[in-house]
Amino acid sequence: PISSSLEQVDVGELPRVPEVTAPGDILLAPAGGKIKAVIDHQGGHVLRVPVQGLRIDQTWLDPSVAAAFLASLRNRRFIYGSTVQTFRIAELELPVLEAEASQRLTNIVAELAFVKADAEALSEAANEVRAALLSYIEAGTAEGDR
Repeated sequence: PISSSLEQVDVGELPRVPEVTAPGDILLAPAGGKIKAVIDHQGGHVLRVPVQGLRIDQTWLDPSVAAAFLASLRNRRFIYGSTVQTFRIAELELPVLEAEASQRLTNIVAELAFVKADAEALSEAANEVRAALLSYIEAGTAEGDR
C-alpha cells in the first residue's frame, strides 16, 4: 500500500514535468536482490528514484497478476548493481496469456493475497505471544521450564 506520509512536492518546482501515476499503475523498485511490485490503487503520485512505474492495458492483464509476474524469481536476473541495485523495466518479462487463463489467474492471485494477509497476521500474533512469554519469564514471574 502507498503510505499517506509521503513527502509533498510542488510539481511546478521540479526541473522537469514528472509523470503522475494513475490508478492501477504498477510501482516497481529493487529491494534486497528482489523486485518489489506494488499497485497504486489511488493514482496521483510522483515517483522518485529508485521507484519506477508501469502502466499496462488492464484489458490484457490484471495489474495484480502483472505485478506478481514482474516480482517473480524469473525477473530477478535482470537486477544489476552491487551497491545500488536497479533494473530496466523494458527487460522484465510478462507472459502472454489467453483471456480465460488470465481471468483464472487473477482470481487465484486475489485469493492468495487473502491467504498471505492471514498468514502475516498469524505470524505477527505468534511473535507477540513469544515476546510476551519471554518478558514474563525475564520478569521472574514464571519458571522457564513450565
